[in-house]
Amino acid sequence: MYKLIRIFNQNRKKILLIVLIIVLIVILIQLLNFITKNSNKKDNINIVSNNVSKLDDKKEIASDKSLISGDKVSESKLSDDADIINNFFGFCKNGNIEEAYELISQDCKDVMFQTIDEFNKIYYDTLFNDKNKIYTIQNWINDTYKINFNENYISTGNKSSEGSQVDYVTIVKDTYGTKKLNINNFIGKEKLDKDTDYKNILVKAQYLYKFVDYCEISFDITNNTYRTILMDDLSNPYTIYIEDNNGMKYSAYTNELVSERLKLGINQSTQVNIRFYSKYSSSKKIKKVVFSKVINNFETYEAVKEKNQYNQYYAIEVKI
Repeated sequence: MYKLIRIFNQNRKKILLIVLIIVLIVILIQLLNFITKNSNKKDNINIVSNNVSKLDDKKEIASDKSLISGDKVSESKLSDDADIINNFFGFCKNGNIEEAYELISQDCKDVMFQTIDEFNKIYYDTLFNDKNKIYTIQNWINDTYKINFNENYISTGNKSSEGSQVDYVTIVKDTYGTKKLNINNFIGKEKLDKDTDYKNILVKAQYLYKFVDYCEISFDITNNTYRTILMDDLSNPYTIYIEDNNGMKYSAYTNELVSERLKLGINQSTQVNIRFYSKYSSSKKIKKVVFSKVINNFETYEAVKEKNQYNQYYAIEVKI
């Protein structure tokens, strides 16, 4: 013990210097760790902030589960789908109309925006009239996503819900396998090519157009009889309808139809699109379309319709 004390006394300055250096090194290491942690925390805050900022920033998916089925969606699918959705809205926010238009599917263009000008007026000017918005993406069902747009009240100080808007975007692939978007609540187009010929009246169901809140079917109708016919007099909103696989019936938007479009002379054909009150469901399958009040002799009908004496109606069903 005496030798150790003597060595310490003889080398006191050196030993204290070494201890001081060690203490300084420990303090420096702890300080660096503290700075690094704070920096990472700040970066994380910035990332979260970016995820709820303006439209040109990349967004997180709000949830990894479907809003309708509750099924979990894979991380890779969510990431891939979010990329093209973010690209589209990024182009829109920055005013790159042509680039945004290129990401829309051909079916969606044919149905809703046949020209860039129509896309600009119908969609862009309505949804992007205020650039100061944030949006969230959430899987609705399968390849369809619900996009919630809200005013960025952090920037504006306005918590009003008047700026809230919703769109449903569906991801599809074109003939080359490239991902494209169906927007403005348009889910997709399905070729039906189903027909029936009843008493020389040929009704062809050509295409089914699916939207979030309704569906639309295009028909080609040909009158091969020797009389003028009327597919429906539109006096009853329930006489044209579709029926699904569960036996549920959905009537047509008869208020949008014009009786003249449903009247066909001898050997005359017409093309008409009819909407039905049928919200989209991935499990819903349309089994048939029914025209339950077809007038097979329009001249006779015209003569007695005021007295409600006409009773020669046909019902034509087209199985889908």
